[in-house]
Amino acid sequence: MGFLDRVFRRRIRDLSTVEGPTRVELRCEVTSPQTTRSPVSGRSAALIAWRLMAQRSRSGDTSNNVTETLYDVLSSGLYGPDTLSLSHEGERLEVPLAYARLALVEDPRDGQLLSPVPPELAEAVERLRTDKPIAYREAFLLQGDSVSLEATVERVSSAGSGYRDRGAGPTFRAALDEPIVIRDLT
Repeated sequence: MGFLDRVFRRRIRDLSTVEGPTRVELRCEVTSPQTTRSPVSGRSAALIAWRLMAQRSRSGDTSNNVTETLYDVLSSGLYGPDTLSLSHEGERLEVPLAYARLALVEDPRDGQLLSPVPPELAEAVERLRTDKPIAYREAFLLQGDSVSLEATVERVSSAGSGYRDRGAGPTFRAALDEPIVIRDLT
């Protein structure tokens, strides 16, 4: 399948018709438990995205001496599991995060200066090549949050076929060879 076919093909919004790999765009709920704890802020969530940024200031209008603080992203990463569990109309989906692009809600003016640098981020900070102050920001996905999922999904074959086997694992899994986008809708 060519690039244009992937970009312009219709996205299914209902999992009931999915037999083979199918491109979907679904509104889902995060079902992963909030077992991930940030080593920096101490907050717990299903998934935590972090960013290291260079802080810079921009002077505004000279008549009111307003200075705006801005941040340039230098590095980013995730705290959390390798896969995110989602639910769409009772069907369970598993999404591998290493291949996903995340669009999480965050305040662009938010940033906490790292002084001192936490040991968990020391290696990432050492790789940065800047003499500007380094700031840190986190964005969270919580259990129960609404997200939009754009991905190619396929049905997971189950070893058992009895009613007791249902619910033991995900019904669908996002394919790794296609783009995966998760957008926070909360």
